[in-house]
Amino acid sequence: MIKTGIDKLDYYTSGVASGEIDVCRWVRLAVDRHYSDLDRWGVKKKQGNPYYFEVRAASHYVGFFEEKLRHYDGVFAGQPFTFEPWQWFAFGSPFGWLRYQRINDKPVRRFRELDVFVPKKQGKSIWIAGTMLYMLEYDDYPGAQVYSLALNRSHAETLGYRDAEILVNSSPELKAKYRVNKGAATRGIYFDGMNSHVKPLVSKEEIADGPKIHVAANDEVKDWENFDLYNTLINGTASDPMAMVINISTAGDNKTSLGYERQAYVEQILDGRIEDDQTFGIVYGIDAGDEKEWDTERVWKKANPNYGITVSKEYYDNRVKAGRNNQHNKAIFLTKHLNMWVDSVSGWLNMDAWDKCGADIKTEDYESWQCIVSIDLASKIDLTVRLKLFFQDDKCVMFPSFYMPEEVLQDDKKYNEAMRSQLRRWADMGHITLTSGSTVDYDVIKGDVKQDFRDYDVVEMPYDPWNSTQFINSLDKDGIDVDLMTEYTQAGYKAWTEPMKETERMILEGRLAHDNNPVMRWCMGNVVIRLDNNDNIRPEKELPQNKIDGAIALFQAVAVGIIRMQEDTTPGDLMVV
Repeated sequence: MIKTGIDKLDYYTSGVASGEIDVCRWVRLAVDRHYSDLDRWGVKKKQGNPYYFEVRAASHYVGFFEEKLRHYDGVFAGQPFTFEPWQWFAFGSPFGWLRYQRINDKPVRRFRELDVFVPKKQGKSIWIAGTMLYMLEYDDYPGAQVYSLALNRSHAETLGYRDAEILVNSSPELKAKYRVNKGAATRGIYFDGMNSHVKPLVSKEEIADGPKIHVAANDEVKDWENFDLYNTLINGTASDPMAMVINISTAGDNKTSLGYERQAYVEQILDGRIEDDQTFGIVYGIDAGDEKEWDTERVWKKANPNYGITVSKEYYDNRVKAGRNNQHNKAIFLTKHLNMWVDSVSGWLNMDAWDKCGADIKTEDYESWQCIVSIDLASKIDLTVRLKLFFQDDKCVMFPSFYMPEEVLQDDKKYNEAMRSQLRRWADMGHITLTSGSTVDYDVIKGDVKQDFRDYDVVEMPYDPWNSTQFINSLDKDGIDVDLMTEYTQAGYKAWTEPMKETERMILEGRLAHDNNPVMRWCMGNVVIRLDNNDNIRPEKELPQNKIDGAIALFQAVAVGIIRMQEDTTPGDLMVV
């Protein structure tokens, strides 16, 4: 294997390649890509090769951190930065790759996008801050416009940009050269000698106004949902051959975010499904199956490259203790410290147990069973659910059906680009019925409900009374027995506590079969709980677009089933539905 000649970098990559350094699959693949690129293009310029690795470029970048910057807090305050071997690879090596073709005899970097996914407390915010300052002057690009991007001004100024300001003020050399403006209108770090600046950029208007971007540094992209703004950033780098968009994040719970999409893209590059020579990516985390040992030191070390350096074993011990008996704290540990995406940080349901209940089932196989048809009409401009719950003896099976107006999928205010695309795919797969226009066509749902009453032994139809009066009256006029329709008041906590607990028990015990509908899985994974002072619970969602309508329809059906079986069975023979 060809080496770069940088001792720390080569030590790390060779250690990963040999298995001496235990890392996850994606880090191993990133190292494999590194060696493959070195074998193809080498460490010297060669006619015919598009790229090469320049040791001086990588060393110049790392040297800025180690020579110009100082830690400003904690036990390392005042000490110079020292790049660890893994940082030489994950942060330093991308700056060593250059294109063969120069512009006006100036070197041009190979990578245009840089994506690093790493757990919390591995120094990512300081890296973002230091990189922005490097680009301000030491990248030798006059007029460089460097931006710290975030969801809002507070987020921008308390992460990378705030750290950049502190790093300047902590360095007598940099403080003497750069102006740090605090005013809201002109806030930024300015280097007048090259007419360059570092600024926080947070509003849609600022980004959409089309700044000419040399570097966009995006911290915690797990929280980003506006894909149009990200595309605007990419477009803003078009005229700058040295421009770079940097994304860094831990994992999270929003699988429709920019962070989740970027990580998925990086993984496709690393495993060879996509060829993109201008994107560098690395993902620190765990492998499939490691989550079963989430509370062991081996797994912590594997996911956290700075383990024992910036974060102690005692820290992880304390976090694990908090998570052993608390699902919420465990989910936080998995996302923040093992870099594992979960369905919800405050998730209510064990989604592995839900997946195990999936089965290849068809409604016609349950025509002899009693059936509850649960309706959650939600809003005419949103997701609507009709759910059939069949039960017999101690078993029950469910079949959800979802409806949505076609025009909602064109509304970028309702759902972000990734979610609209996902909903469209589900509709194309037959998991969502799209009705024409801007509102759900209740006549379509009414027709399906009437068919349910004809085909199955429907014993009850619970529904949310909100927005349902006209729908119910229409069913009554069409001959559906109004006595079988039950208003299910969703206010308060008591209406939900027992149905949710029974639903969870059935799932954990494998007594609730479902047909693997992905929209239903999405709804169940989005459910978080709120508790009152008496430990009663109710379902909620963390974000407006994290729909839980399918779960609501299921809880309604289970609630009705509990009451019905209590009335129809003798003591000792109670079937839980």
